[in-house]
Amino acid sequence: ARIAGRWRDEHGAGADLQPVVDVGGHAAANPLPETYVTFEIAGAARWDHERTQGWRTRTALHAFWLGLPAQTLASSFTFDAQVEHQDLVPQLTLGEDSGLRGYPARELSGSRVARFNFEDRFDTGLEVLSLRIGAVGFFDAGWVHDDVYGRSISDPLASVGCGLRLGSSHFFGDRMLRIDVAWPLTSVDGEEFDMSGGSDLDDK
Repeated sequence: ARIAGRWRDEHGAGADLQPVVDVGGHAAANPLPETYVTFEIAGAARWDHERTQGWRTRTALHAFWLGLPAQTLASSFTFDAQVEHQDLVPQLTLGEDSGLRGYPARELSGSRVARFNFEDRFDTGLEVLSLRIGAVGFFDAGWVHDDVYGRSISDPLASVGCGLRLGSSHFFGDRMLRIDVAWPLTSVDGEEFDMSGGSDLDDK
């Protein structure tokens, strides 16, 4: 938990010291054999003259099951929301750069974003030079609510795809190269999207 103050000096509106409260928590559990779950919740709020001027919240749940030979089933759900009454309206984005593969980066934006991912991760046992090779099949879904344009969180987007995971302590250190190909299943405002691919170097 954090308690702080933010000094705001706006031309024509005077200056104020605004209290800020920021709280968060993390937990991990092993509720069933070969099952691991992590949970995160966080939030912050800012006040001015006893009125809330801005707030944000985040919830994230990740679950992993290692009960299959050479496979890991992984799923996650995240929800983010932000409201701002004094500064620019915050825009949370949803696309291939934020967990909804198959859709252009920052394709959708709004003040509330929810995302669900499911992956079947497979250890192929293959090793070329110092590269260990894994494979993955995945399903992504996402929702956006936009207070400005009225786009509803009830309209979900979804995609399916597959990819490779390349790990090498020699080339990548403790990171992993991800290569994915995704097929969007939902149109956006009547616009259809083609198969797309992407890669990034990310933490394991």
